[in-house]
Amino acid sequence: MSSKDYYTRDRANEGATLHLETPEGENKGDWIKVAGIDSDHFRRAKADHNRRMVAIAGMGSEAKSEKEKAEAASAKRAAIEASCISLTAALILDWSFKDEEPTLAAVENLLTKAPQLVSAIDEFAGNRHRFFASASMSSSHMPEQTSSSTSLPQGQQQGSPSEQS
Repeated sequence: MSSKDYYTRDRANEGATLHLETPEGENKGDWIKVAGIDSDHFRRAKADHNRRMVAIAGMGSEAKSEKEKAEAASAKRAAIEASCISLTAALILDWSFKDEEPTLAAVENLLTKAPQLVSAIDEFAGNRHRFFASASMSSSHMPEQTSSSTSLPQGQQQGSPSEQS
């Protein structure tokens, strides 16, 4: 065995292909190239996300009235959702959509309007084995969607990269 057997960074930076299905389960040939959670870009985004979470925790601490407290809670929820979307967006390296380049704004828009992709991307990126499979195995279709009885902020799933360090 060699210590190189445990290196994950380069493969995570290269990414792997996630083949998409419509919400109806139809495969139209679309794909997203996803970086792994060990990628440089994602690790920087995770550090930024953690800093934002600390700042968000302090939001509304001066609120006195019930109305101010409710507004602060709403602003916190929106800020958390936006930060989680940005964190998942950091995993997107490329995509097959011809109508739009995968800019940060375009990726965040897609993830906001198609939250099922957030779950699929988080699960895909967090599975290190996907980045070490043979070339024919390094791509995968979207995982089956399941409902969960736990209530987490949008973009934050149990076992998602946003929970990994």
